[in-house]
Amino acid sequence: MSLHHTLHAWRRCCTVLLVLRLCCACVPLAWAADTYKIIHTYPHDPRAYTQGLLYQDGHLYESTGLNGRSSLRMVDLETGRVLQSVPVPSQ
Repeated sequence: MSLHHTLHAWRRCCTVLLVLRLCCACVPLAWAADTYKIIHTYPHDPRAYTQGLLYQDGHLYESTGLNGRSSLRMVDLETGRVLQSVPVPSQ
């Protein structure tokens, strides 16, 4: 996947996350906490500080890191292996 496609997917992810954030702001926290159940877990890099996440076509597209250590990644969901990573400039 090219950097252009990765950034396009990232922009879509930001839009989806904004919509979800706005929708979730309307749901009382007690109600939300009472209605979910973990049905499966997947491996993930414990050093990756996830800031944004999108799932599409069997891959996770994830923004990770802290200022100066951020990246956009394409990750295999089943193995947690980073398939592609693009560093994000610190500014």
